[in-house]
Amino acid sequence: RSPGLRRIFGKIVNAVGCSVAGLHDTSKLVPMLVRLGVRHHSYGVRECHLEVAGKALDMSLTEVLGAAYTSEVKLAWATVFGFMSSIMTQGFHSARDDEERKREAGPIKPRRDGGRSFSDTASTHGSSEPGARTDAEAEDESPGPER
Repeated sequence: RSPGLRRIFGKIVNAVGCSVAGLHDTSKLVPMLVRLGVRHHSYGVRECHLEVAGKALDMSLTEVLGAAYTSEVKLAWATVFGFMSSIMTQGFHSARDDEERKREAGPIKPRRDGGRSFSDTASTHGSSEPGARTDAEAEDESPGPER
């Protein structure tokens, strides 16, 4: 009966509906669900929360639909929610792995060369030859303003 839970339930039902509508094009649906998982990971949502949401969805549909919530309808909702939550879980894992990699890498240190690599400077001059001059080197050799 909580307004906050009612809003969350509405979002869950909407997400399941969007997933059903998007099943015809999984090449768009799957990345969207992964991003949804990444975003929800940043909110602190975990896999166990999806399990609770699935149970709450089932209980709510049982109450709201009554006799219309047949075993076939229940299976359909459970299948779509299971598909959604498994893809979102991939997003959770991806976000967690990214966080771990960032922690292990430590703080980012600026590069001494101003952040340009050899391939960046060589492509600026249209050459990948070793010894190609950087923009800064070319500027150093150019004549200054005439006096």
